[in-house]
Amino acid sequence: HPRERSLFARLAVFAGDLSLDAAEAICDAQIDTLAALVDRNMVVREGERFRLLETVRDFALEQLAGSGERAAMLDRHAAYFEALAERVYTQRRDNESAGLDELTSEHNNLRAALDYLQVHDPGRALQLAGALGWFWHLRSHFSEGRSRLCNALARRSDRDETRARALAAAGEIAAWSG
Repeated sequence: HPRERSLFARLAVFAGDLSLDAAEAICDAQIDTLAALVDRNMVVREGERFRLLETVRDFALEQLAGSGERAAMLDRHAAYFEALAERVYTQRRDNESAGLDELTSEHNNLRAALDYLQVHDPGRALQLAGALGWFWHLRSHFSEGRSRLCNALARRSDRDETRARALAAAGEIAAWSG
């Protein structure tokens, strides 16, 4: 079925597992189409989340590359996780625990978004890394946070709020990690 093939290929942009909300927002997924992929063992359902097996994901990535949608889907994926990180960052004082849990469940997708943005849009990469600094600190991802923030800072030299937030996050992580 064409909708199933299209959704299957689009789901390859996710690293690890994914939520239904993310699949709907990024891939224009419909629940019945996703359910059909689960029924065909193309997608695995784990509680409230879904994932492609790695070998199946490799095939889906090939399909996505052949569809001509790869760049657009990777950008939509990055934009979704940028918005998530910004939302959680701005709400971190009100509901820190829930925000940390949400970012933890999406950590692989956040990493994939950062990897994509680091190559394709360093300004957005710096924005995302700055929004994740508190998460890396509080979840003790010191090495990863320091590395990602340093890489993002090295690619952009603008003197603005985005850079200031990333510098503050890098400093906090450096202080806590000794």
